[in-house]
Order: sequence, then structure tokens, then C-alpha cells
Amino acid sequence: MKRIWKGMLRGIGVFLLLVALAVVVERLRGEISLRRELDRMKKSGETMSVGKLKPARPDPSSNTLTALLVLTNQLEQTREIYDHAPSSLKTPEPGIGVAVNDFDAWVQAPNRTNTWQQMDSTIELCRKVLPAIESAALRPAYDTGMDYESGFVDFKMLPLTDIKYCCNLLSVATLYDLKLQDLPTAHRELLALTRLAAKQTPEPIIISQLVRQACATIAFSTTWQALQQDGWDDRQLATLQDAWDGMDLIGDMEAALVMERALTASFYRQVRRSPMKLDNVLQKQVRTEELIGDFMGKLPARGFALRHIYAPLWRTAWAAQDEAAALRQWNVIVKEARAAGAKGWKQPVDPRDNQELILPGWQPQTDKLNYYDRCRFLFSSFTAGGISPRVIRRTLEYQTQQQMVMAALALKRFELREKRRPEQLAELVPTFLDAIPTDHMDKQPLRYKRADAGGFVLYSVGRNAKDDLGDPRPEDASEWYRMIWDGRDAVWPNRASKEQAQAAMLSF
Repeated sequence: MKRIWKGMLRGIGVFLLLVALAVVVERLRGEISLRRELDRMKKSGETMSVGKLKPARPDPSSNTLTALLVLTNQLEQTREIYDHAPSSLKTPEPGIGVAVNDFDAWVQAPNRTNTWQQMDSTIELCRKVLPAIESAALRPAYDTGMDYESGFVDFKMLPLTDIKYCCNLLSVATLYDLKLQDLPTAHRELLALTRLAAKQTPEPIIISQLVRQACATIAFSTTWQALQQDGWDDRQLATLQDAWDGMDLIGDMEAALVMERALTASFYRQVRRSPMKLDNVLQKQVRTEELIGDFMGKLPARGFALRHIYAPLWRTAWAAQDEAAALRQWNVIVKEARAAGAKGWKQPVDPRDNQELILPGWQPQTDKLNYYDRCRFLFSSFTAGGISPRVIRRTLEYQTQQQMVMAALALKRFELREKRRPEQLAELVPTFLDAIPTDHMDKQPLRYKRADAGGFVLYSVGRNAKDDLGDPRPEDASEWYRMIWDGRDAVWPNRASKEQAQAAMLSF
């Protein structure tokens, strides 16, 4: 009997020794891999200090968002306006946009038709809050109060909904005043809208930049509407152009990617050093899975096993491997963003970089990992889950839209002064533009040509990065055209006829 017990104890001892040895080996593998990755980044001059990357904290009295947050209760009282407001830019056909002056009624839902008169009462509610929004847009700074030091360990959702809602509200008010032919009021509201979109530059967080891009798109559509109206003077157009100028969406998104890479490294340092912080993060993940499922990553254990066996094992054996994998993913993303920013869309990327990705496509697909890798890559399997090539492509599109607006405003100013359209965009430089606007899809100048009846065609080569001579139609005729980027080329919309506008707005 003693021999049996001795044999069992010896076996258990050997097993525990092997486990300890495996843990030591896994830890060494991780530390070596992480050190190599950090050394490569250091040699490349990459900044990994959150303290160096975070923006300076402005005085609250100069902060635009501080002024907007005070208006939250007043903004709630204006929500009804969305029950009546029309689309800011409806495109019934490729390359065609509907101007607000060309329709009197619109269908917003089945069996419900709205008119401009029905908006009167809700617009009056907005008039009470719009001056405060316009005043906030004049403040020089913007800061959401993001706690960069806590970062992703104790991430709190940023107060971003109010600024986007304010942009929507300014857009609706601008459309209404354009319909009334009240250009001074429409100009003031559109100027505030554009400033709110431009002002969000300092926030190097991806969600902040995505919201900002949405605001810039609202401003793009509303500016298109404004340029369909006659009666603008050069001063009004020049101030709008100044508001749009210098909106570096590509550079600001790159700064956000670099910051989130640094925040990822900070996150790993915190959870490796503190079992309590790791436990808090894991419990948040458990609650998230219970609420919305495991699409953001599936934990390899639950309950007692998660807290008291797996978590200590991960911290000891695999945390460094996980961090190295996460940084490799971020480095690929940053590299691709920089390549696209420098050379345009669909540029070749070193295939070795894509091989370093745990999950091609950067999406959280933990179900495609074996159990061992799921245990090792606790966070890196979905660290960059919200970042995909689409985010990089859309950033180029938004920047190109900004360049389109700059060109369109300059064209309008040129026409007012010269009483004609220019033969080429170069005629706008340097009086109306510092340089010819860039098509960021291929990094060439935006395409422009004069059209019949004094019109023009202004366009980008679009998502296929191929010049289709201003053809706005989709590659596949069966595809639904919702926005300019759905076409072969992305074309600044021409104005629909009044008949086209009426038909489009009365269809749902």
C-alpha cells in the first residue's frame, strides 16, 4: 500500500514539475517574443508612451464639449424634430442629389408624409438651443475628459452622443433655412456645424474619430445643399472654406491608432502587475458575454476555474505572448494606415505582415482558434476587433470628401468673380485655394472637367482606385446606390430636376 501511495505521490510530483517547467518555458517564450517586438518598434522610432501621446488638457472655459454637455436636457426637448426632418442628401440616381428647394413634401415612413410646414413648431424649439451650440462651436478647444492613464483597464464610454446630435440639429436647421431662402441664418448654422466637425482633432481615440467622421459627413451633405442655392457672397463662401480647411482626418486617425496601440501596451502592464485589475477586466467580459454574446471574444473558462486557476496561469505563463501578439496586430494596422495615407487605397502590403496577424481580417474569431491558442491569446484575439481595412478606407473617403468641398466652394467663388467656370482646377490656385485638392484614393489631384450648360464634373476615382472618367454608376447594376462611394467613381452630385426630386422624396 505504501508503494502505491509513494508511486502516486511521485507521479503527482513529476506532473507538477512538468507543469511548472511548461509554465517557465511559456513565460520565457513570451518574454523573448515581446522583447523582440518592442525592440523592433524602438528601432523604428515608434512612440509607446501614453503620456507623450495624450493631448494637453484645456481649460474648461475654452472647451467646446463642456458647453455642449450643459445643454443635454435642452437637447432632449428637440428630439421630436427627427419625426419630421428630411434626408440631408438623398441620391435617387447615381451622381444625382436632391436639393431642398425642389421638394415640398417627403415620405419618411410608410403611410406618413411630412412637409416643411410640419417642421415649424419643432424648429422653434431648436431656435432656443441653437445660439448656445453656435457659441460653443466658437470655443478654441475640444476635450472629452478621456482618462488616458487608466486606459482600457477602466474604460468609460466617452460623452460623444451630444456632439453628433448637435451636428444633426444644425444640419436640419440649415436645411430649413435654406428652404426659406434665409441665407445669413443658414450660413451661420452651417459654419457652426463645420466647426464642430473640424474641432474634434485633439482626441486620439478611434471611437472619437469615427464620430468625428460622421459629423464631417453630415457637414459634407449640408454644404452640398447650401451650394445648390444662389445668392451667396464671396465672404460667406470664404469663411465656410476656412472652416473646412486643415481638417486632417487621415493624420488624426493615424494618431488614434498609435495611441490605442500604446494604450494596449499599458493595459497589459496593468493587468500583469495587478491580479485585482485582471479580475475586474475578466468579470466585465463575463457580463458582456451574458448581455450580448461572445462576438467580442469567448473566455476559455468560467467561475472558480476562471478566477483561481486560469487567470493566475495566464498572468504567469502567457501574458507576454498575448501582449506580443496584440502589438504585432497593431503594428500591421498602423503600417497599413500609413501606407494608405501616403499612397492611396489598395496599395500592396508586405505579405509577411499579414502572416503575423493571429486572425486575418483583424476580426474577433476566437471560434477559429484551437483551445490552446484561446488560452494564450486571451485579449489579443479581439484587441483590434473593431479595426478593419474598411476603417482605413473610409478615412481616405472622408478626407477626399473634405477636399471635394474645398474644391466646390472655390469653384463657386471663382464663378462669382469671373462669371464662368474654370477650365481646370489649377486656375483656382492661389487665389481661391493654396493647392489643387487631392484625391486620397490614389493621391492624385481630384478630377475635374467642365460639362454642358455651364456645369462641371468633380470626382474621385473611388474605391476601385481607377479613373472611370466620372462614371457614378455602381460596378454591379443591381447594387443599391446610397452614397457617392457606391459608384465606380465618387462624383460630386449634380442637382436633380424638380420632377426627379419630387418623385424621389415621395418614395420610401
